[in-house]
Amino acid sequence: MTALLFAIGIDGGGTGTRAVLADRHGRELAQGRGGPSGLG
Repeated sequence: MTALLFAIGIDGGGTGTRAVLADRHGRELAQGRGGPSGLG
């Protein structure tokens, strides 16, 4: 069985939220944007 490893980065703040999903080699697989969050 091969293990799948991913990393996700989230930048949340008062004006918007951004997220990026990357594979084990640092290649970007997906990204998303949304409204304000309480993560900042």
